[in-house]
Amino acid sequence: MYCLNKGKGSITIAPLVDKVLKLAEQYSWIIEANHIPGLSNTIPDSLSRLSRCGDYAIKREVLQKTLKELGIQISIDIFATRANRQCTRYCSISKDKFAVKRNGFKLEWSEEVPLLHPSISQLLKTIRKVRKE
Repeated sequence: MYCLNKGKGSITIAPLVDKVLKLAEQYSWIIEANHIPGLSNTIPDSLSRLSRCGDYAIKREVLQKTLKELGIQISIDIFATRANRQCTRYCSISKDKFAVKRNGFKLEWSEEVPLLHPSISQLLKTIRKVRKE
């Protein structure tokens, strides 16, 4: 997510949003996002979605069915958030006390059956790590 300042440059607001979401969870707040009609910011909005893997996930039903058919039991979701994780154990992209690790790249994958669903920006790094291990 980026905050555009009338063409004067942009700053990432993702860390601020993470803090707000943590506070909301801590105090059981309900946060609601609304579209403001008439305002369009499609290019930066689309680009921001590519930068963070927590913004999307594989459909749980499809993944479970596929894994069952292949006879695979994943042990950890490497690129996840608490909200989009696909199994109990996961590595988070942001600070999370329930995550096994904050950075999934620092975990030894060879000792796991990991679910690897990285963001586009992390794809090459993920492939390199798989080849290395």
